[in-house]
Amino acid sequence: MADTVILRGFTATAPQLRTLPTGIPVVNFRLASTPRWFDSATNSWREGQTSWYTVCAYRKLAQNIAASLTVGSPVLLTGRVRTQQWQREDGSQGASVEVDASSIGLDLTFGTSTFSRAVEHSGTQSHTQDDTTNPIQKDVSQDGHAAPQQPSSTQQYLNRALQETGPRGTASSPQREFSQPKNTVSASTDTHQTVQQSSEPTNSFEYEKQSDQISEMAPF
Repeated sequence: MADTVILRGFTATAPQLRTLPTGIPVVNFRLASTPRWFDSATNSWREGQTSWYTVCAYRKLAQNIAASLTVGSPVLLTGRVRTQQWQREDGSQGASVEVDASSIGLDLTFGTSTFSRAVEHSGTQSHTQDDTTNPIQKDVSQDGHAAPQQPSSTQQYLNRALQETGPRGTASSPQREFSQPKNTVSASTDTHQTVQQSSEPTNSFEYEKQSDQISEMAPF
């Protein structure tokens, strides 16, 4: 295409990113392009006249340019060129050359660069590496120590039984109350009197017998 150009130069101004009323991102910056060649007669490099261009880009390219380029960045770009005419304050006519960039990259003649793919931003939440952390690592606290684990149901059952019955062969402290409800049997008589029978052990022999039953029932 006749209006497509390839330019090589340096960014003269910092890219200015803004958003159009339609919601499309656009970026503008000035590009200085100076032709340079080697003169064999003088055995030295020579430079020609500097040309100035106003470069603009849209959408995703505009966002990447604003995040990647700074003043003095060596770039290679391609795009469509057009001439913009305008009027000065004194009434004289002025003209500037604008380039609608379709692609742009760093000139590796002057240095090195590492490519990093841009992340698409969408309304849906994306899963990152932190979201897929090993569940075993989640049990480790911030100070590096493992989080305390809750005792198993069997251990809880034995601890509760020992609290209720006390050491094997001895009675519990008189101040300790039984957390297990008492088995109560109610029988109605002709006179509507209720007789309650408690299964609470009354001597150390009953405590030892109950402790043996708990040990046999515990699922070790």
